[in-house]
Amino acid sequence: MLNGGVDNKTRLEVLRLIAELDNPVGAETIAGRLSDRGIHLTVDAVRYHLRVLDEQGFTSRVGNRGRILTGDGWTELQQSLVDTRMRYGLARHESLAQQVSFDLDTFSGQVVGSLAVFPSEQLERVLSCAARACRAGICVSDRVALVKGGEKFGGVLVPPDKVGIVLVSTATIDGILLSHGLLFRLIFGGLVEVAAWHPYRFVDVVDYGHASRDPVEILIRPGSTRLHDILEKGHGILLADVREMVSTARERVRCLLGGIERRGFRGVLMIGEVGQPILGIPVHGHTFGVAVVAGINPIVASCELGVPAEFLVNEILVDYASLEPVDLLVPESVRMQGRAGGALLTRAEAAG
Repeated sequence: MLNGGVDNKTRLEVLRLIAELDNPVGAETIAGRLSDRGIHLTVDAVRYHLRVLDEQGFTSRVGNRGRILTGDGWTELQQSLVDTRMRYGLARHESLAQQVSFDLDTFSGQVVGSLAVFPSEQLERVLSCAARACRAGICVSDRVALVKGGEKFGGVLVPPDKVGIVLVSTATIDGILLSHGLLFRLIFGGLVEVAAWHPYRFVDVVDYGHASRDPVEILIRPGSTRLHDILEKGHGILLADVREMVSTARERVRCLLGGIERRGFRGVLMIGEVGQPILGIPVHGHTFGVAVVAGINPIVASCELGVPAEFLVNEILVDYASLEPVDLLVPESVRMQGRAGGALLTRAEAAG
C-alpha cells in the first residue's frame, strides 16, 4: 500500500533503474548498476530497499526473475521527475543570480540574460515594440544584444532563418541584491493588472515551488498579456514576479533598488509593507514582498501582434558591455512613431 511517496533518494534511484531496464531485474544487477552511478550498496542492502518498495506498492516480484514497477511505481517515478525539474528551475535562477558581478559604480560586469528567438524578417517589428516597452519602463533594462542565425547563445544555436534578442532578466536584480548581502526567496511569477499606469494587482500566479519551468515562461501564451493596452492607455496586463525578504532588510532594499533605478535599471513595481500583501499576494508576518516586471516583457509585446517567438528565460550570464540600448537598433523614423502614451509608475517614482 502507498504511504505517501518514496522518502529515500536511493530507493528513487532503484525505481529509475528498474524503469530503464524495462524487464524484471534482481538485486545483484541493481547493486552493480548503482555502483556505476557512484552509489555503493551491498546486495543485501539493495534487497532491503526492494522490500520497502514492495510494501509501498511501487514494485512487484515476478517469480525469481526480479522486480518490475507497478502502476503506482510508474506514477511515483513520473511525479519525482517533475519534482526534480521544479527544483532545477528554481535552482537555475538562484545559481545565475549568485554569479551576477555587475558593479553599480563602474557599470560593468556580468548580468543574467534571457533569449527570445523569432523569424529574421520580423526583426524591425520586434525591436520597435521592444523599444516602445522600454521607454514606458516595462523592462529590467533597455539594453539588448542580437544573436544572428547560425550563432550560439550559451548552448542554444539560433536557426539560420531566425534571429535572437537577449534581454536583461529579473535574475539580475536578484543578483544585485545578493551581492549586497540581501537574501530573497522567490515565491510567485504571474500576471499583473496595470491601471492608470499604476500596478494594481496580480490576476494570475504560478508558484515557483510547484512549476517545472519558470512561471514567466508558463504564462507567455496568446491573450495572457495586454502590453499594448498599457503602452497606449496605461491600462493592461504585464508579466512580473515576487520575491519575499526579511523585514529587517527593508530600508536597505529600498535604498539599493532606488539607486539602481536612478542608474537606468527599471521595473521594480513595488516594495511591500512588512507582513502586508503585495499586489494581492500574501507574505509572512516577518517579511515583505518585492515585485519586479519580467525582463522578457518587451518581446512579449511583439507576440501580441502575431510575431511567433520561442523564449529561454534566465539562460546565461552575459557581459553588460556587450549590450546596447535598444533605441540605437531601431531606425529613427520608426523610433519617432513608437512613442508610448506614458510610463509605468515604479516604486522609486511612487516613493518620491
